[in-house]
Amino acid sequence: MYLKHLKINGFKSFAKKGELEFSAPVTAIVGPNGSGKSNVAEAFRFVLGEQSSKGLRAQKGADLIFNGSEKVSRSNRASVEVLLDNSSKVFPVDFDEIHLERIVYRDGQNDYIINGSKVRLKDIQELLAAANIGPSGHHIISQGEADRILSASLKERREMIEDALGLKVYQYKRQEAIKKLEKTKENIEKVESLRREVAPHLKFLHNQVKKMERAVALREKLSDFYQEYLYREDRYLTTEAEKIKQDKLPLDSQIQAISGQIKVSESRLEEASNDTYTSQIKSAEITLTQIRDKRQNTVQQLGQIEGQVHLMHQQIEKKINATKAENAPIPHRKVEQTLHEVCRDIEKHGQLTEVLLLQRALSDAKNTLQNFLVSITEDNEVDVEEERTLLGELELQGETMSKKLGTIKAEEEKVKALLHELQTKAIDDNETARQIER
Repeated sequence: MYLKHLKINGFKSFAKKGELEFSAPVTAIVGPNGSGKSNVAEAFRFVLGEQSSKGLRAQKGADLIFNGSEKVSRSNRASVEVLLDNSSKVFPVDFDEIHLERIVYRDGQNDYIINGSKVRLKDIQELLAAANIGPSGHHIISQGEADRILSASLKERREMIEDALGLKVYQYKRQEAIKKLEKTKENIEKVESLRREVAPHLKFLHNQVKKMERAVALREKLSDFYQEYLYREDRYLTTEAEKIKQDKLPLDSQIQAISGQIKVSESRLEEASNDTYTSQIKSAEITLTQIRDKRQNTVQQLGQIEGQVHLMHQQIEKKINATKAENAPIPHRKVEQTLHEVCRDIEKHGQLTEVLLLQRALSDAKNTLQNFLVSITEDNEVDVEEERTLLGELELQGETMSKKLGTIKAEEEKVKALLHELQTKAIDDNETARQIER
């Protein structure tokens, strides 16, 4: 097993990716001060799982990432990858080469990768402990630390010897076992606490179990009783059914005889309940409804004619009253004028002694009076001939409608009598049918 390849990217002064090939048993890195020789050794510590910031000459994880320069911007992460030869199977994995990689981010988060798969730090440490290597000081001696092993304390020397002897893996296992024992102890304490908490309920649960056991026993006992009860009921019902069957035989003959009588009664009932009058009653009811509708229409028309006659009477009376109002008694002035004319005619011929002239004067007076009377008569007459003619026609129509209404009423009474007779016969038939049915 030997180191084959180292790849550094963004770690401390390595802004860009740097690769180192270790193709010979001894390899030297030469350079001036500040060129990053120590950073290469710290890169080995970093990828092998060093957790001490002091050993990496940093205060926090972000200090391990390239912080930028005037020409190159700073990186957000740093990664170191190392390739180890495992052809001799020093490491307990089925790979001829092992790629170990560690990535740190500015938030302090670390990722550990073995052959492309993310793993835990513990997996890295166990893998390296199997080959007796690790981030301890006896493998990597930094600048100015050559005498550190000679001046190391007993504890440090012991750690170096244990690391060299391959005891680190057993220490990891021991620590893991101790953690598991502590976790188990905590679990035992929790169980004891739960047991103490549940203990008061155990008695109650014990009593509940006893009740359930008694309930199961009673259920089984009840099931046995129920089966016995069903068996006895079945025997009883079978016996009773046989007894009823024997008692039923004489009743069957009576049922047959009664069935024959029922059939005879049903035939009589069918004859008695023959729906003879139903259609006739329905037809009579329809005819009566039509006659009533006709009577209603006639009464309505007669009412209209009577209303028109009454209206015509009112119109004639109104016209006569209006004419009388216009032709009030002859004014006194007109009568005086006419009498004055008659007197004037008489005085005109009053000196005449001849009979002929007297007759002429009287004739003129007579004519004057007749004209006066004619004028008075013409003024008092009212022309209502048209209204009286229309009134006569309406009265004639009213008489016709009255006669028609009388005829309809007589027909209605006749249909009512027929319907009453049919209903009486139907009721008698129904009574007969009920008697037969009873």
